Amino acid sequence: MRTYRLLMLSLPLVLAACGGAADPSVFDEPTGDASSNGDTATSGTDTGTGGGTDTGTDPTKDTGTVVTDTAPPPPAITLDNVCDKLADAYCTPSLASCCGTKSLAWKEGGCRDAVKVVCKARVDDVKAGDATFNPGTFAGCQAAWSALTTKCSVPALEFIKLDAACDQLFVGSVAPGSSCAEDWECKVPVGSFANCSGSGRCESISVAAKDQPCVYSGSVRAICDYGLACQFASGTSGTCSAAKMVGAACNYSTECGFGYYCQRGGTGSGGKCAPGLTTGTTCYSNESCASGSCAGGRCTDPNYTPANTFLCSGTG
Repeated sequence: MRTYRLLMLSLPLVLAACGGAADPSVFDEPTGDASSNGDTATSGTDTGTGGGTDTGTDPTKDTGTVVTDTAPPPPAITLDNVCDKLADAYCTPSLASCCGTKSLAWKEGGCRDAVKVVCKARVDDVKAGDATFNPGTFAGCQAAWSALTTKCSVPALEFIKLDAACDQLFVGSVAPGSSCAEDWECKVPVGSFANCSGSGRCESISVAAKDQPCVYSGSVRAICDYGLACQFASGTSGTCSAAKMVGAACNYSTECGFGYYCQRGGTGSGGKCAPGLTTGTTCYSNESCASGSCAGGRCTDPNYTPANTFLCSGTG
């Protein structure tokens, strides 16, 4: 369930899947300054009979020493503390603000409880040998989650790229194409989004840049980023290149790029690229919607948000 997954770090929760950064070093001022001590040199005695020799000594210079007070590094992320660290990373003022924007009640305690419940289940999976734990990915997931909650609502492909950063903190053992019940059970490569499809099969979904391979079917897919379209070399795969502009002639919606579709004027007529249909509009295919998703005959919201009742207050 994506609600839990987001929170989990996918939890990434991490983006996701915390800990505070080390305090900046503090530098003490020099302990002494020769210029403030005065000239302590003594004049030499003229013992000669004609011009004496000045045997006085130059003043001793106090150059002082600089003492650096370095704060200790934050504690390492371990299975014993990762759930607390995730709660710190997820339940932030930016998430609280996002929840308010979506008119959802905010309870920090409820958020922390929700994160810990889901996280603990992931920890148990690791201990049972059903998942792996990669603490080195925590910082990247935390940064992704911070970006997501700060923006609060992001386009679908941007969400996939951000959430993918959290899918490596806890990695499931179920390969793409195999049966699953939850997203976090799925094992996907770095940079891919783990998803348990509606048919109960693990999927690996990534976003491809210009000139990179694209695959639009199967359990391992690579979708061209915004402004790009897959130039198919076969029925389902090819290379990402510039998408056709709005108003350009088209035969297929994939020529127009994600968020756009090939709009036809009537049976047998040629099509032209047009912006995808907005949220709530009647639809007959996923491709016709700006979100890329037609559910129950209506286009879904093209943006994703981390705010939901479970994460905002621990309910639902």
